[in-house]
Amino acid sequence: MGGARVIGRIRVAGDPGAPNGDLQLTAVRSVLAGVELDAPVPALAMTDCVVDGPVTGASVHAAFEGCTVFGAVAVRSLDAGSCVFDATVTAEYRQVGCLRFSFTGPRSQTPRRFRCVPADGGEAAAAPVYASRDPGTPSYAALAASCPAAIRTGGEDGAEMGVHHHLRRPLRVEAMARALAPYVPVRLELGIFGG
Repeated sequence: MGGARVIGRIRVAGDPGAPNGDLQLTAVRSVLAGVELDAPVPALAMTDCVVDGPVTGASVHAAFEGCTVFGAVAVRSLDAGSCVFDATVTAEYRQVGCLRFSFTGPRSQTPRRFRCVPADGGEAAAAPVYASRDPGTPSYAALAASCPAAIRTGGEDGAEMGVHHHLRRPLRVEAMARALAPYVPVRLELGIFGG
């Protein structure tokens, strides 16, 4: 995640009746311990982030792109693409928004789904396998080579789901294999080994 910064937990508290019509929270390439929105916050946008805790906001429309969230998500409405939600996702208004190329935990209640794992929002047949869960490593929240292919290459354009989506790692590995294939001696095999 080169250049990611640990911010900690984002918490917005206040009078539930106070108007916050123009308040929008945006996080880009950050590592957060959680997001707790007690006061009315209309919009939350997260891009290429890891959230190692819950995301809650009864009045928020949350938009996630290329994120990995290890905690439960409970929001008013949701748009997400190429994300891994490792726990249950609950969107109160499921008629609004869309979940694309993403993984959700069991018993999730989401808006319509497009090429997600699981496809119907039921129990997942496969679960993400991570190269590391240690925030101090470069492979923090990256999907391991042993991760099921439906998740490892299930992001938009065949990239991995989650925070490392923007690296397009599966596509780069395929391109490298195609470029090197003519130079591999007979009876030898080209491959990537390790985590």
